[in-house]
Amino acid sequence: MVDGQYVRGYSFEAGALGKNQTFTIPYADLFKAYCFDREFKKLIDSGQFVFTDRHLVLNNEKYIARNQAGNATLSEYALTHMDECCVVFSKGGIAINRNIKGGEVLHAVHAERRSC
Repeated sequence: MVDGQYVRGYSFEAGALGKNQTFTIPYADLFKAYCFDREFKKLIDSGQFVFTDRHLVLNNEKYIARNQAGNATLSEYALTHMDECCVVFSKGGIAINRNIKGGEVLHAVHAERRSC
């Protein structure tokens, strides 16, 4: 559970995550990164990614589905290809996976650099 919400099971290619890395992030941590890093803020503001189901996912209909209420959720395809469509989060930084289709590459963007 993250933020008191159940996180659905997902899969990805072996080796897609390093030590202390994940595709899942609490909203508060995402907000901190958004506030403290200008490059990350630009990426989010571009609309290129959607935060859904505690993951930052490439904004593409292949990866984003809509639930009965019309809210964004991970598609079944995304749930089995997280390394293809999700941002990798690690302790102390954020890295955009090189394999994200259409995604920009950022390495070790540290949230401590700047303030909102």
